[in-house]
Amino acid sequence: MLPPSQLSLSSLAGLIALGFLAVAGAACERPSSSPPSPADAPLPAANDSVPTDPGTMRPEGPPRVQGRGGPRFVGLDVTEAQLDQIAEACRLPTEGAIQDAPLVDTHVHIALENPQGPFAIALLEAMNESGVSKAVVQLDHSPGMLDHPGLLSVSRQVEATWGRIAAVCDRILPLVYAFDPAKDSDWDYVAERLATGHYAGVGEIEFHHTKMGIRKPVRTKTMDRVFDALESRGGLLHIQAGTEREPRLRDSIIELVRTRPQLDVLWFGSQDCFEAKDLPNLLCSVFPGAHLDMVSSFSSEAQERVVLGTDHAPKGFHSASTGHLPYEDIQSGVSQAREQLGEMAPDVGKAVASGNFERVRSRQREGKKPTP
Repeated sequence: MLPPSQLSLSSLAGLIALGFLAVAGAACERPSSSPPSPADAPLPAANDSVPTDPGTMRPEGPPRVQGRGGPRFVGLDVTEAQLDQIAEACRLPTEGAIQDAPLVDTHVHIALENPQGPFAIALLEAMNESGVSKAVVQLDHSPGMLDHPGLLSVSRQVEATWGRIAAVCDRILPLVYAFDPAKDSDWDYVAERLATGHYAGVGEIEFHHTKMGIRKPVRTKTMDRVFDALESRGGLLHIQAGTEREPRLRDSIIELVRTRPQLDVLWFGSQDCFEAKDLPNLLCSVFPGAHLDMVSSFSSEAQERVVLGTDHAPKGFHSASTGHLPYEDIQSGVSQAREQLGEMAPDVGKAVASGNFERVRSRQREGKKPTP
């Protein structure tokens, strides 16, 4: 892999796509008090050009314009007019699937390539159309993405934008991702974001992303502070950890969940999540499709921790998952999930769609420890 300074935007997107292809088949020094402008910190070079209209999406390249020091992304912030649109779209429909059979999407990624305001509006419109009551959103990830100062600055700006979005829409649940668990100083960034009260937790932290080769430590000074903060605030920790051939990592994660019963953990990427016993604060994320088909064969205990995540974007917006999952966007992914849920026992289908997640969230809101 090229060092971050030599990664082009197109190769970066390729790395993201490669990771999602493999998954479907089976951060960073804290900036100073005045973070560098994305225009001042040169981003990796790009060869293709794209329209500067944030509403025009081209999947082959990210929206960006030429600025001082090289190309930069557009639409990183959200306007007051867009916030008004988001607040309006956030209103729950009074009828339809969202009332009769609500579904929570626990795995939506935010791509830097998308203008964030239009993406948020389209996401809520897709949620309303598909009967999705809430969506957990987090930054895309790829090797080296947060090692480049320009991309780190952009990533943190985008996370701040989603904090503003969540402040006007409680159906959007953003997570904090743009930090390096191995750096003590990065705790300050996480603490600052969580203190706003607009973030649902932290993630998706790759304790071991087997296909991208990303590995972050489970126990560090910064991560211990994250765990403490999430326990006290009732936040969610979203992790990715392929552990089938990593028994030590599996044991470390299960020990973490077991010894911190107030820390609610959403685990993606390992069958070990479903096989763990007596961990009522553990949730396991699955895709629509083959992953979801397996749920009917799970034990009743495992079924009580399964939640859904499309890992996609609304129609018309860039997603690294395009072409690598058995559906084209959030809308078609949710449609497929509903067909599969309809084939399950009614109580199981309802629990997987939203009940399991809402049970954990209600414990968090009430400040209660999960009980066996």
